[in-house]
Amino acid sequence: MFIILKVKEEEEIGGNKMKLTGFRRANGTVGIRNHILVIPSSVCASETAARIASHVEGAVSVPNQHGCCQIGADLNQTIKVLKNLGKNPNVAAVLVVGLGCEGVPTKEVAEEIAKTGKRTEYLIIQECGGTLKTEEKGVRIVRKWHKKYHCLEERK
Repeated sequence: MFIILKVKEEEEIGGNKMKLTGFRRANGTVGIRNHILVIPSSVCASETAARIASHVEGAVSVPNQHGCCQIGADLNQTIKVLKNLGKNPNVAAVLVVGLGCEGVPTKEVAEEIAKTGKRTEYLIIQECGGTLKTEEKGVRIVRKWHKKYHCLEERK
């Protein structure tokens, strides 16, 4: 389960007390943002991921020009980057979107991110019945998360 605790840290820097308001994540890390991230696992899913994020205030998508036709260390680096984007403590929840034929294992990326305790789901465009159905389903998921995590930001 994803748990968010509001934290305030005070630290003295150069004689001045500084306060930090943030979000403690289930794995103990602290972020100062509460983004909902939509990650495309390949270039072929990038537009769908961007469209999902564009429908929900506060949701962001990152472009990905890779994920297909990669092998070896190149593919492994792409997978590592995508996983670590989702693990970032400034991210509250992650939706990973894949086409279904890319080299990057969409489900594996989502499962690795979920180990941090974040709310994480994945969608495969070919399994959802195309881009429009994937977009519709993704927007429903992200809107649900927005209701949960956006209200936490407003209480800062």
